[in-house]
Amino acid sequence: TPHRNHYWNEKQCNVKWEAGKLLWCKLQSPPPHFLRMASSGVRSAAHAGRWYTDSARELSDTLKGYLSANSGISSAYEGKNVCAIIGPHAGYSYCGEVLGAAYASLIKSTTNYDVIFMLGPSHHVALDGCGVSVSTELETPLGSLKVAQSICVDLLKKPIFSRFSLEDDEEEHCLE
Repeated sequence: TPHRNHYWNEKQCNVKWEAGKLLWCKLQSPPPHFLRMASSGVRSAAHAGRWYTDSARELSDTLKGYLSANSGISSAYEGKNVCAIIGPHAGYSYCGEVLGAAYASLIKSTTNYDVIFMLGPSHHVALDGCGVSVSTELETPLGSLKVAQSICVDLLKKPIFSRFSLEDDEEEHCLE
């Protein structure tokens, strides 16, 4: 049967196409990130090594470069109260400089952040409203981030919010 993860390549999956439609897909071996999908509530860095480097040192250097390259733009926000940014979600090679400018404005801001909300589109799952991660932590090559569970519980009490499974969360790349 077909699997929703479209990142599997032809070496991992035999596929049958007809008239541009996928008829069936037989898995030969799951990709390594699928094997790491834990039921513990820790969202793995499932796209590390594909959309961005999985090396902590390389990633840190890359991000520092994007942040410092935009010091002229972000200095306009120095001493100001920045409460939100909107940035693209493409890979760093496509939009790293733009993201660097956006995040650098937060660093230059006078605001102290206790909680950060990250919102992004869903590329794999149709949602009627907004999905809320069930993860307790988000794993990254630079370390793990805690998820504010009490806020997630409060959001899920509202009808517009629904649980976003760990599997669906790890398939999604927009915020990672």
